[in-house]
Formats: sequence, C-alpha cells, structure tokens
Amino acid sequence: MSNRLSVEALFQSTEIKNAVQKNFLEFFGKMFDGVEEISSALREKTEGRKDYFNARNEVGGGLTLLENQLKDCFAISERYGLTSRNNEIKDKVVALEAYIQVQRPTLFKCQSVEEEIIKHFCELIESIARAVVEEYDKNA
Repeated sequence: MSNRLSVEALFQSTEIKNAVQKNFLEFFGKMFDGVEEISSALREKTEGRKDYFNARNEVGGGLTLLENQLKDCFAISERYGLTSRNNEIKDKVVALEAYIQVQRPTLFKCQSVEEEIIKHFCELIESIARAVVEEYDKNA
C-alpha cells in the first residue's frame, strides 16, 4: 500500500482540499509574478522607459522566479496524486525549462521569445488545471 494519500482521501477532507487549492494558488501566483516581471521589463525597455541593463536584470529575476517554480511543478502534481496527466505536465515543464535556458541570453532582445514563454506557461497551467478537475470529478 502506498504511503501517499489517495486522491479520494485527499478530497474527502475539506481541510486538505483547501490546503491543496491554497498551495496551487500560491504556486501559480508566484509563476504569474515571474511572467509579469519579464513582460513588464520588456515592455518598459521597448517603450524606452528602462535601459538595457536594468531590463536585463529584471528579466533575469523574472526567469529565476519562473524556473524556481517550475522545479516544484511536477513534484506538486505528484504529491497531490494528479496521475492522469503527470506525463503531460512533466513534458510541458521540461519543455518550458529547456526553452527558457536556450533563450535566456536573447530574451529581452526579442518580443516573440517572451510570447513563446507565456504560451508554454499557459499550456502548462491548462494541463495542471485539467488534471486537478479530472481528479476531483473522479472522486467527487
């Protein structure tokens, strides 16, 4: 028998369900902060309100925030038993991490790179949200 809580047991407890939702909200909040920091720095540089070095530092800070959250992404889905989509979630996390690493040096020079990161990020959130809903529906 697994020592991990089953999804069924997880969602039978309102206290645990609320804790899961809170963790996901905090997690996504931090990821959105990272994306917003990147977007804001790029926008301000494009509009001439921020110089190259300040923009680069802020973009780097946003990417670091995003990367730190991505490291926990798959672990969170596993911890809460979101097994129906774990491979899909893991693939999206790995793809986004790889894309960020490759594009990091050129990110603030190219608007399309920012758009691509946000697109990958939204797909990742959609996958996790679908997994949460599917697991919840199975056990409701």
